[in-house]
Amino acid sequence: MDENEKLAKKAFELFQESLQNNQLELARLYLLNAVTHNPEQEYIEAYVSLIEKHPEKERYNVINQVSNILSVAALQGKPENIPVILSVQERLTALADASLETSELKKQKEEPLNDFYAEFAWDKIIAINKQMDPDFIKARNIAMQTIIESGLLTADEQNSFEKEFEQSLSYLECLNKKQQFELNINLIQKELEKDKPFFVQTEALCKECRMLIDQLCILDVPKELKDRNRYEEIDNLNELLLKCEQSLAERKSSPIVIKLCNEGREICGESPLANSEPALGKGGRTLFIEKIREFLVRTSSVAQTLSSEKLSNSLSEVIKAVSKLGRDVEVERYAVYQRYCANLCAAAIKNFHDVTWVWEKDANKILKECKIANIDESLLSPECAEIYQSARGMLQGKLDKEDCRIEFQVACVNSPKIKLESF
Repeated sequence: MDENEKLAKKAFELFQESLQNNQLELARLYLLNAVTHNPEQEYIEAYVSLIEKHPEKERYNVINQVSNILSVAALQGKPENIPVILSVQERLTALADASLETSELKKQKEEPLNDFYAEFAWDKIIAINKQMDPDFIKARNIAMQTIIESGLLTADEQNSFEKEFEQSLSYLECLNKKQQFELNINLIQKELEKDKPFFVQTEALCKECRMLIDQLCILDVPKELKDRNRYEEIDNLNELLLKCEQSLAERKSSPIVIKLCNEGREICGESPLANSEPALGKGGRTLFIEKIREFLVRTSSVAQTLSSEKLSNSLSEVIKAVSKLGRDVEVERYAVYQRYCANLCAAAIKNFHDVTWVWEKDANKILKECKIANIDESLLSPECAEIYQSARGMLQGKLDKEDCRIEFQVACVNSPKIKLESF
């Protein structure tokens, strides 16, 4: 027998002696001492039996004393005692609830509850239109916390009241987030009224507002307030934020869009350098087309990032105008290429139409003079291709030897071609 067991046995003997002398409170303390030193079934059962002899109005406090001791014993005592401890705790809880309901503590519990619901019941709060007042809801939560911490509620009442308390806390969080949202919106609107807004800060405030709306959607609120246009209110907040985001996008993108629109209008007012003969490098129309394409690439990348319908429409109109100009110049460049090639073929036909045949030594001279070997047949329109084939066939027929004809055909294939980009 260890020291605790000895002390428990001694305390139990003193308990029995005090009980015989009708010293109930002293006996209870001796027995509580025995349970504390050695929470075995004999001592615990004896304490429960003693509690049952106590007047109901006194049971609640003495039960709380032993309940705390048993909770510690379940964690630190002998493992074989745990089932007994749990069983006894259930009996003690039932005794405590019965004691609470039939004692003066019931009156002590009902009075603060009645006072609380008289002032803070949701229907009364709604009646005086205080449901949107964070300070009033905060006072409600403080009152609830006081009742919870009083220890006057039964286990079922405690669970129910704590659940209502959590919803009330969540609702207060909703009100605080809504207040923060409105404060942020006010700051955003004031910043956007400035000539040079601080875009980084304004974007951060918009992101915070978006996060607040997301949180408002998932926070739980009391059932009495769930159907009071809550989601309609969230939709209104979202619409207000969208307007601010739209205004921010316009203010941020406006200088870029204005610059691009002005550049596009300048391009539309220009005319390409027109050359009727092929240039050594790129022709004037080709350079103009490349300028247009580069502008459209830059402008399209900006257009994809625009969230402002107004700016997007303005830029879209400029893109359409510049794109049309680019297509028109491409059509014009193609037509110029056709005219140039058709003129080469017509000149060859005119110059050699009356020639009966050509000596071999003059074949290269023909090629140099007529230049049709430099025409890229793949770029010709059907009409121009027909003229080209006529000129090429006529010249080939003028050559006096088969070798010259073959050489002419090879030259037409291998000679450097006049490029469309040369115009």
